[in-house]
Amino acid sequence: MSFGMGWKAWQLSKLKRRTTCPRCSLKYAATLARCPHCSELDSAGLVELKLWIEQNQQANARLGKTFVYLALLLVIGLILLNSRA
Repeated sequence: MSFGMGWKAWQLSKLKRRTTCPRCSLKYAATLARCPHCSELDSAGLVELKLWIEQNQQANARLGKTFVYLALLLVIGLILLNSRA
């Protein structure tokens, strides 16, 4: 079943309709009246959320570097294997 270009355009426009919360800096659907991530949090909860976000970003950065290193090792290994043949 093919939806055609209209379906893709609708999906893209749906993705574009997101806004960034000025309080927690996370994105959420612009159709919502308030941020679902932090609107119900007090100051202590907001600090905890921001710490969690920062820790996740650091972990994702480390994971990304690990994948880059693994890809480089794989390429070097393939080059070495190819040069022996």
